[in-house]
Amino acid sequence: MRRLLAALMAAVCVAEAPAAPPASRPARPSVHERLSAAYLARFEQDRAALAARVRPIDVPYPLVRGTFHVHSRLSHDSRGTIEEIVAAAKATGTRVVGFTEHPRKDQDVIAANVRGWRDGVYFLAGTESDNALFWPGRDHEPDLRFVAHPEEVAEIEPAQWAGMEIYNTHADAKDEPLSALVSALLLNLPAVKAHPQAAFASFLDEPTAFLERFDRITRETPF
Repeated sequence: MRRLLAALMAAVCVAEAPAAPPASRPARPSVHERLSAAYLARFEQDRAALAARVRPIDVPYPLVRGTFHVHSRLSHDSRGTIEEIVAAAKATGTRVVGFTEHPRKDQDVIAANVRGWRDGVYFLAGTESDNALFWPGRDHEPDLRFVAHPEEVAEIEPAQWAGMEIYNTHADAKDEPLSALVSALLLNLPAVKAHPQAAFASFLDEPTAFLERFDRITRETPF
């Protein structure tokens, strides 16, 4: 388990050069504008143009795509089955999936979950509680603990953690005013149905603050 995670983390290179001053950014459009038919259609066009420019690059480390904050139907906030999650991982080229189920009084969610290789995908069985993602070690390997929802963790002591979450869709969605979001979805429902991926992506923000914390820690120690 740790070897797979090490291969993933090895793909992240941290430069020692002084950070460049932040570039100015245009004002973020309102959620109504971001869900409009014109905005979503333009998003699809921009994404297609970018995809056409992508070229493979050679890197000194194997790149392993993983996602490490995943709930299945063992948690109260998900209905996803193992079969659906395996299929989604394969469809997106994800090789490592870290389950982080909410603990339950009536069931051991770690014992009940899938662990190890399943149809070409490696699964970690763990939990999420108190802003921590936890995976118990297997075969005498050490436990792994990652910071979850870093927007709710004021200080991160690297010695207590193996790493941190950099992006979380739940944390990202919390900056959208609920009333504006609901009205924008209803008023632009045909556009949302026509461009579901673009509509989902319209809520995603660059996790600048999280990346700054991550970069600051990794300049001092592996994390």
